[in-house]
Amino acid sequence: MECRAGGSRSRRKQRACSRHNNSPGINPHIITVGAADDRGTVETGDDVIAGFSSRGPTIDGLTKPELVTPGVNISSLAADYRI
Repeated sequence: MECRAGGSRSRRKQRACSRHNNSPGINPHIITVGAADDRGTVETGDDVIAGFSSRGPTIDGLTKPELVTPGVNISSLAADYRI
């Protein structure tokens, strides 16, 4: 299995680039993963693919991404530096 980050561009470069999947993500044997935006609600009916995330269809008409995970307003663990 090969893993690649497809959206690792600066904001300036990202605006200039297409928001559609390109090689290697267009390969039908590659599983692509996108970022979901839950729009800050619990309901799933208003969830969308995040604006910065690639999406299909590919030039061959394949639906991409196959999998989306939370990707907007994600907070990670923070260290407690109090001693």
